[in-house]
Amino acid sequence: MLGLSQIFPSFDKLIFSQLSTERVAPFLFRNIKIEDTTGYEETFKSITLVIQERRKIKFHYKQKTYNEVCPYRLINDHGWWYLAAVHNGTLKSFKVLNIGNVAVSNHQFALQPEIEKQVTDGCLKWVTDSPIEIVLRIDSTIAGHFRKTNILPSQQLLKDLDDGSLLVTSSITDQKQIIPILKYWLPDIEILSPAELKQSLLVVAQT
Repeated sequence: MLGLSQIFPSFDKLIFSQLSTERVAPFLFRNIKIEDTTGYEETFKSITLVIQERRKIKFHYKQKTYNEVCPYRLINDHGWWYLAAVHNGTLKSFKVLNIGNVAVSNHQFALQPEIEKQVTDGCLKWVTDSPIEIVLRIDSTIAGHFRKTNILPSQQLLKDLDDGSLLVTSSITDQKQIIPILKYWLPDIEILSPAELKQSLLVVAQT
């Protein structure tokens, strides 16, 4: 069993003693692994507390400034920490490693149940200037799982095929976001495009 100090950046009793047990937990885990978090310990702490306090924040992310952001949850997805937050009315996912200069507002926001559901279902828009669009064929033996749940990042159902299989699309910013998921579902999932991702999966599958 992993210790908390290995999972959370700069884990200490003070930060956890400030968390309310009467509110929604600020953390969500998906296929937990360990990430080197030494570069953003203070950012992680600040965001953890504002999630509980339901306060809007402002921060810099990939050379852009994001104002009036409503932080919902910190998500550990395959070892990487992401902030699920609403910006300009859209639920987005920000990699915590790239968040800087966090400023906390005095203004609070009300949690929206439909947004909470999107967060737990993984319906997040990854913030990037150059998203990678992926098209996959899901075998009929596992297609039901993908119809019921958004297993892939920004998953969209494209078409039901005559043989019971399914065409889906996904949008990512980094191959690391999806390679472990695809490997888990092999050999019942096929990448139709892009070719680079298909080659990367073949290499990983052989290791």
